[in-house]
Amino acid sequence: MALAATGCPDHDPNCPTFTVVIRAVLTALDGIAQAGGVGVALESAFMPTKRRRDTAATETGPWRPPKPRRVRAVPFTGGRDTVGIGIVGRF
Repeated sequence: MALAATGCPDHDPNCPTFTVVIRAVLTALDGIAQAGGVGVALESAFMPTKRRRDTAATETGPWRPPKPRRVRAVPFTGGRDTVGIGIVGRF
């Protein structure tokens, strides 16, 4: 969508072709990177994350429950006017 708007603006009659080409290339790379980000997000939504049970591990000893998760919210500042909340812990 942004690639269609990479031409010369109406108020600039001396618009060089080099600027238009660089803007179009950077816009196309930005679109590819955004599509890759969406692909990674979709992959993480559908990818299984549970560990398979190993038969050798169950034969060596009794089953132990997993360690509890420790997660907490922590406030942080990112500059003079930026405040946020982060999540820290063992997931």
